Amino acid sequence: MSDNQSEKRNSMSLVESLRTEMQEKVYLLARPTTPGESVKSCIRRVAKKSRLSFGQVRRIWYAESRRPPGDVVDSIRDAVRRHEAEIDREYSDLKARYWSLVNQSSDPEFYAQRVGEVNPPTDRLG
Repeated sequence: MSDNQSEKRNSMSLVESLRTEMQEKVYLLARPTTPGESVKSCIRRVAKKSRLSFGQVRRIWYAESRRPPGDVVDSIRDAVRRHEAEIDREYSDLKARYWSLVNQSSDPEFYAQRVGEVNPPTDRLG
């Protein structure tokens, strides 16, 4: 009988870890949030990103479901992958923009025209 109880405990811990994982991923998908934003609007945004219903996401948000169904788990994991890919794209774009601005500002010809406008050549003073 102790083996049966041990199996139940392991099973429950697996279910609990899955439920916790899904809850963390739902919170991740809700970000970024704005100050004063309601939980309802966060759940709506996650539902849209994960292509799940509001009720399914709400049950995961508040840990109301005992065990999330497999299709729901797959949808949330896929949404997290898409979310992380979007963040990576945005980061790459920002990094490329930053380096283009840094390289542009270190170009002496970039400043030569502006310096010439502000300080006329002194050769004419001569």
